Amino acid sequence: MDYLCSECNTQLSKFEIELNELYPVGKLYCEFCQSKHERKIIKKLSEDIANDLDFYDYNKPKETPYNPKVKDYTFKGRSIGFMFGNNKKGSNEDN
Repeated sequence: MDYLCSECNTQLSKFEIELNELYPVGKLYCEFCQSKHERKIIKKLSEDIANDLDFYDYNKPKETPYNPKVKDYTFKGRSIGFMFGNNKKGSNEDN
């Protein structure tokens, strides 16, 4: 008896038949359709989990547009503004 894939109607190999017997999902799938079906399930799960975690982004700051007149004292994400300040630590000058 020939077993056919539920999606693409190709004949299943012995290995694919054994996989479907060991791990039944309700329909017979070839390897390609099985992996395609698994990818759809994984994508749906990841979207659902991402939607569940959206409440963590409630206070997300808005991005400010680039303004060339504003000085940016950051270097690789770290503030280096202290290097350009007028009052330096350890300065013994009397002003």
